[in-house]
Amino acid sequence: MQEIKTHTFPNGFRVVYQKSMSSLPISHIYAFCNVGSAFETDRVRGASHFVEHMCFKGTHKRPEARNILKEFDKIGAFFNAYTEKRHTAYQVSCADKHVHHCMDILGDVMMNSMFAKKEFNKEQKVVVEESIKNMNNHDEMLDAHMSSILFRGSSYEYPIDCLKYHPSPTFLQYNDILEWYHWFYHPSNMVFSIVSNLSFTSILAILKKTDYTKMDRHASEIRPVFALEQPNLTLSPVQVPNHEARVVFFPKKGVSTNIIRIDFRTCSRFSKDIYSIKILRSILNGLSGRLFTTLRTKHGLTYNASCNSEYREHTGYLSINIQTDPSKILQDSKQLGVLPIVFRLLSDLKKKGITQEELESAKGKIQGKFLLGMQSMESITEYNGIETIFQKEDLIVPFQDIYKTHLAKITKKDVDTIIQKYLVRENMMIGIMYEKKIDQKHIETLCKNVFV
Repeated sequence: MQEIKTHTFPNGFRVVYQKSMSSLPISHIYAFCNVGSAFETDRVRGASHFVEHMCFKGTHKRPEARNILKEFDKIGAFFNAYTEKRHTAYQVSCADKHVHHCMDILGDVMMNSMFAKKEFNKEQKVVVEESIKNMNNHDEMLDAHMSSILFRGSSYEYPIDCLKYHPSPTFLQYNDILEWYHWFYHPSNMVFSIVSNLSFTSILAILKKTDYTKMDRHASEIRPVFALEQPNLTLSPVQVPNHEARVVFFPKKGVSTNIIRIDFRTCSRFSKDIYSIKILRSILNGLSGRLFTTLRTKHGLTYNASCNSEYREHTGYLSINIQTDPSKILQDSKQLGVLPIVFRLLSDLKKKGITQEELESAKGKIQGKFLLGMQSMESITEYNGIETIFQKEDLIVPFQDIYKTHLAKITKKDVDTIIQKYLVRENMMIGIMYEKKIDQKHIETLCKNVFV
């Protein structure tokens, strides 16, 4: 297997490299800036996402936004970018022979964006349109609502971007956003991840010729003073309220099915518990998983039922996601509706734990997914970069070794332990997005009786 190699340039710019496990002459690049919406204050909500947009609106070397994109098109390179709560990523996949060109473009746009005022004002309207479009994604809207409660009091409480951040198309102030860009977009706050058939030595030699490795224009005495309210660089932990299982209802027009979220607050991304939770998640998921078998195969109550998880620095959550006909949430006096059945499933997990057969099946499924995942050099590139942001370089477990290192030795007792630890009423929250009126009191009563 190919080992991970790292290097830090004199200006603090970090590189993580892995030789491709594919013979195709294709390189995958993820350039990360270590900033996302979790760092933002009320005055600049949406700044990280907006800067991502502005980075491709022109540089002194490439003043026309269209020409930047044309350069990628001419060489057949795939380009994308996204903003997350913890980081911003710029992605390129290209032929090995075009790596130098793509690195030059990425280094230029990330380090030398002009922020022309004309483009600044125009792009605010584009961001507003994107926020309006996102309001039609009901799952995403419910996720934002739930996250605001699950992460209340922390830096992760707020969405990455949303319409309320833009009460007018020109709400974001030019000087504020420019200052945000200058504060965070410097080489020592970036990670460059690449998976390629080119050698590590060749990659470093190419990077030396880009703007990434020039002396930091924001370093020491020439770095500007941050005049805004100081960004929250410490990332506050969650303020956990002392309450019983909480139920929150979100009315939303245009929702044909009710969307149900049953969440349990769990642990941070640095906890070893995340691997036992991954086993539990696999037991609940899939065509042979408990959710599908119980809700769809046995009772025919839903088409979509899945389990997901998310982890941040201080905490995380396990989430059960269900879409169903409104009439099937609480079906009849025999307690055959979706919620009563899921609550019985959870109670059964608490009382009896998982079976050894379920453990072995989950491990096989996870191992197979990691094996299939190794076909995606793009995903491995992203994984290496994100791990470099969070971990010390010598602690990064290569993607291909995750199962062997963290999951292979997990026992039934390990999974049963995290069930008892995290699937408790005080960690539980239920969110329901609906259009038609539902029996809220009945649902709240059911929730109060979970795990009793």
